[in-house]
Amino acid sequence: MVQMDSPIASQTAPAAWLQNEYLRMGPGDVDTFVSGTLTIAQPFYYTGGTPVKLTFASYNLATVVHVDGAPVTPACAAQSASWTGNGAGSISVTCSLGGGTGPSLDVQATLEATSMVAEFNYEVFGVGESVVTIWFGTSDDWIGTTDRPSKTIGDFVGGVFVEGGVGSSPGGRAVKVMSGEEGLYLWSTGEAKAIVAGLGSDSFVAQDPSVQPTSVTGDSSYVVRFTLTAASPSRTVYYGAGRNGDAEFAAAVNAAGAATASAVGDPHLQNVHGERFDLMKPGKHILINVPRGESEHNTLLRVQADARRLGGQCADLYFQELNITGSWAEAKQAGGYHHSVSARVVETPGWVLFGTVELKVVHGRTGKGLDYLNFFVKDLGRTGFAVGGLLGEDDHQDVTTPPASCRKLASLSNKAVTGQLAAAN
Repeated sequence: MVQMDSPIASQTAPAAWLQNEYLRMGPGDVDTFVSGTLTIAQPFYYTGGTPVKLTFASYNLATVVHVDGAPVTPACAAQSASWTGNGAGSISVTCSLGGGTGPSLDVQATLEATSMVAEFNYEVFGVGESVVTIWFGTSDDWIGTTDRPSKTIGDFVGGVFVEGGVGSSPGGRAVKVMSGEEGLYLWSTGEAKAIVAGLGSDSFVAQDPSVQPTSVTGDSSYVVRFTLTAASPSRTVYYGAGRNGDAEFAAAVNAAGAATASAVGDPHLQNVHGERFDLMKPGKHILINVPRGESEHNTLLRVQADARRLGGQCADLYFQELNITGSWAEAKQAGGYHHSVSARVVETPGWVLFGTVELKVVHGRTGKGLDYLNFFVKDLGRTGFAVGGLLGEDDHQDVTTPPASCRKLASLSNKAVTGQLAAAN
């Protein structure tokens, strides 16, 4: 174990790090983001007031970035902190991925005062037609006092970790790491893959996630890998650690896991049960209805999207309009929010909190110049109510069946919706 100052130690300028009574990102008077980089300083968890390291030696959490398949070294500005308490809150950095001419990447690390799970939100800007690939995790699996802990790849389904994942072949978006005393979960929202590979960053970058086992006990690295594009520009990674078998830790991870049920772009939707499916029918669709089953005029939050074919009878679907209504939306703006591809200025350009759910709408454009809307969701599983709609608990079988006239085409190309939904809960 590594001895440090007590939990909730005073911040010493100019350093600022995330910490609460459960977790700490950094070993001492060190920035959470290592100066000028995306690297997260070595993480610790507290047990009985004693800090315990979560990586080998003094290793930081690793972040590797590629743009269009080529490695880049992000050039990051100084971090900025926004506290809700002394060490609890958010710390952010903005990084250039192309020497001022390429895309930029914003990363926000968040640790709430009473949370056992840290969040890392990634969002890319000015990406154009490029693809940004990110690996986030650790290059050595040491945790606490244990080398070679067990590592299992899976997914959270309704807040419960399931080995092997849902809709993934093989594996999923989460890795569970267990030693004799410690437990750790690392996972991502949206289209992502958990990877367990050999030691070092070269190993996990080279690892093909489709050919790895779901359970590993040998000495290794572990990361989550995801891509960011203009159609799907953001993703959230979760990192939770605590005592193995601790009921409070298990409850915290399960609650965060449930909150990451999502809808993701190009072309998949994913509901709160972890089920993934394609939207195949045009028309107006209820994506979110809180509480489930309530009429339009009695909802706290209701999101309706209009999907249209842009082209022939069986052309691809794109969301052209999106309405956010309900009392939570009314509290923000009279009449709620209306988004359309014809209005290039988006009323809610960033994340907006509606009750306990965060939503964001972003305009997108295909390579052929067709405009569409992207929809992003956070914390859909934390409303305290049953959630209706396609992203909630409503049945989706009908909307995943293409019209009879298009079924032959659909069987040849299983892509009837392109890039209109994405979430980073």
